Amino acid sequence: MFSKKYFIQFLLFFIYLFLIFSATAQETRPKRQPSATRNIQDLYHYIKEKVKKNQYYENSIVLNQNKFEWNDAQKKQIKQSSHYSYMGDTPTLRMCKVVEIKNKISYETEYLYDNDGKIILIFETQNDYEAVNYRELKFFFEKEKCINIMVNKEILPADNQEYSSKMKKMQEEATRLKQYFLTEMNEYQNE
Repeated sequence: MFSKKYFIQFLLFFIYLFLIFSATAQETRPKRQPSATRNIQDLYHYIKEKVKKNQYYENSIVLNQNKFEWNDAQKKQIKQSSHYSYMGDTPTLRMCKVVEIKNKISYETEYLYDNDGKIILIFETQNDYEAVNYRELKFFFEKEKCINIMVNKEILPADNQEYSSKMKKMQEEATRLKQYFLTEMNEYQNE
């Protein structure tokens, strides 16, 4: 039969093992996304599904539809699509999608807007293995301020300096695309 001393040592040994395995398991778990980021991701998937099912209006522009070589002997094509709905008589931009193809390299950027027309997500995917070290890049916004950056599956703080200039440039593009959409829709509705 075990003595009280051995029983306590045995019990402490198992508690020690439990604590080690618990700590190791927590280190290997991916970081949870903040709730605002998760909500934006959920909204993105919802809107993406509606776009896929053609449940939004769509305006599209395609430059070089046939993918002919341009003057620099590269095959380039740019596609820009605006997906929107109406709230009463007012068009509400939900997503802009820009696909730029140059030879076999493609960049696809999606700009997601809330009901007030404010940018809430910028999502870029690309296959330019030589120029950049990520495949997916996401900027999450709340009240027009970046709250998170996600590179591939890793969440970074919004003030990450490595991506700050890219974020600013993409945020300006999101504003330009929204303004272009509103101008075009205004002209169309006034005809």
